[in-house]
Amino acid sequence: MVDLSNKLKLGTQVNEIRKGKNYSQIELASEELNKNTIVRIEKNVNSPSVDTLNIIVNNLGIDFCTLTKYNEYANFTDYYRIKDSIEDCFATLNWSKAKLQYELISKDMYDSLPLREQQYVDIIQIELVKHIERNYRKAELLAKKSLNKTLKAGADFFSHNEMELINIIFQFDQSSQHMELIERVLNWLEGLPDSLQDFPAYLLLLNGYSTYFYEIEDWNKSYTFASKGYDVAIRSNGLKFIPSFLFTKGLCLVKLGQDVGEGKKLLKDSLEFCKLIRMEDFYGAIIHELEKYNINLNQDL
Repeated sequence: MVDLSNKLKLGTQVNEIRKGKNYSQIELASEELNKNTIVRIEKNVNSPSVDTLNIIVNNLGIDFCTLTKYNEYANFTDYYRIKDSIEDCFATLNWSKAKLQYELISKDMYDSLPLREQQYVDIIQIELVKHIERNYRKAELLAKKSLNKTLKAGADFFSHNEMELINIIFQFDQSSQHMELIERVLNWLEGLPDSLQDFPAYLLLLNGYSTYFYEIEDWNKSYTFASKGYDVAIRSNGLKFIPSFLFTKGLCLVKLGQDVGEGKKLLKDSLEFCKLIRMEDFYGAIIHELEKYNINLNQDL
């Protein structure tokens, strides 16, 4: 069992941030929060309420997220250093090095982490299983087990990791039940204001959905989700998704025969965008798909 008494000492971080900003305890105090309360909080004698913490972060000119992240990093420093190293490996697709870093996360370290970080570690393991072991059935089972840690039936609120796991599972499970779950997530995301939006997860799901429908040659649905994805990518500066949405929109228009000229233009744009942001692998994948569908863009590719 995790000893939370040693993990939630926000007062220590309040003290460090206050001193770092060169505030005295008197300067941090206000009509709603006296100095004695601050002293007790910083000594971890009192556990502050959410309202009290909001007053503190407001008086310090920071946000609540900064304080909680600072606190969590202080309690899991070794883990976050490993996590940063793994993310660097993933960015360069260095799976073997990522595996070595992943193996530094002991069971005791894993068990002590918050559930969202456990799910993050699960996602790392799943990606390694996919790319090193090539065991897709194992990856699917790991993803479902991890998702079940936090997601309950009928949920109408989804964390980033839950949405990423849902997208991973969709690679293996296109059952009506899982499709309904994805549509529920997409509807929920669509209703959120930009200030609360999880754009990376939104783009992952839209890309997965639009790609699935073009693979089964449902061109109308694929075009609908690719168009929505393109709009979200432009709105959120999701550059790495733009070539995929451009390609899918263009392919759908060509296959539907509705506006072949515009479709070919979008396909050309997808190739140019790949060059612009140096997505060589995806550039090659587009060329392969053009050959597969016998589409001639009338240019020297």
